[in-house]
Formats: sequence, structure tokens, C-alpha cells
Amino acid sequence: MINKEEYLEALAKVDLFQLQLEKKGVETRIEQKINKNHAGGRRILELLIENATDRLVNPIKCFLEFEISYQKTPFTSVDDITVTFFVEKYSMKQLKSVINLGSGSLMLLNRILWKAGYDILREN
Repeated sequence: MINKEEYLEALAKVDLFQLQLEKKGVETRIEQKINKNHAGGRRILELLIENATDRLVNPIKCFLEFEISYQKTPFTSVDDITVTFFVEKYSMKQLKSVINLGSGSLMLLNRILWKAGYDILREN
């Protein structure tokens, strides 16, 4: 027969075990999100379509199509452009000149990038 002290010790061990499992589960979910965003390079249009309205998606898509048509990017399709490439290549100043892309849309774009775990667009 076990006494009360042994029972309480066992409960404490079970509680610690549960905390470890919860911590491991949270870490695993965070890693999966990071891997989803960065493994193989997540596509910018995919990210925008999931998180933004057409009012933001369409001007960005047109701008990137223009960039591809003038061979300013190493990609052959807008669907191939990764978020990492987009953030490193373009600045807020460059995107301000895009028709139908106002300051509110640029703020939304930065918020979407930040929430997805990417750097925000630089000013210059």
C-alpha cells in the first residue's frame, strides 16, 4: 500500500510530465509554422491571398508581372516569387509608386509579413 506522501510525489511527477508534453507540443507547432514559412521559400502571392484582400493582392501581382516582363527578377512567373526574395529586393519606397497601392495597403502588407515571421519591408 502507498502512503499519502508517495501519492503526492507521484501526482507532482505526473504534473511535471504534463507540462513537458505541453511545452513540447507548443515548440513543435512553432517549428512547423517556421518550416512552412521558410522551407523551400513560401510564395508571396500565396501568403497574400491567404491573408489579404484583392485590393492588396492585385496591385502587387501586377507590379511583379511588370518586373518579370522587364527581366528584373530571376523568376519566370509571379507564382514562383518567394517572400524572402520579395522582402530583400523591394522597399517601401519602390512599392509606393505602384498604382492602387496606398499607405494603408503597405501597412497591411508589413503587418502580414510580420505576423508570418518575416522581416518587414525596409524604407529605402
